Amino acid sequence: MSFVTLSHWTAVEKMDGAFATAKEQFVPMILATGADSVEIVQTGNLNLCVVAHYSNARIAGEAQSKIAELRKQSPSEFPMTMNKSHTGQIIDSAWPTI
Repeated sequence: MSFVTLSHWTAVEKMDGAFATAKEQFVPMILATGADSVEIVQTGNLNLCVVAHYSNARIAGEAQSKIAELRKQSPSEFPMTMNKSHTGQIIDSAWPTI
């Protein structure tokens, strides 16, 4: 079963290009930890959520120490605070049929 990690972030202040930096710098880093895909969702003026998909819980678990190191880099390279994070197995999904 697929596994997902979600982290919720708040910027210290509005930064020009902050979301572009997240896309250009942190998405490739997260993919390098073993994620199959990464989505960054802007949830507010200063807020975003990072959703990383993994093929299974084992791979996601192995990626967590690498991701923790990335989070340590964030304050200096991308001044945001992580508010909370969640992990879990995908139990169902649906796509519209055409």
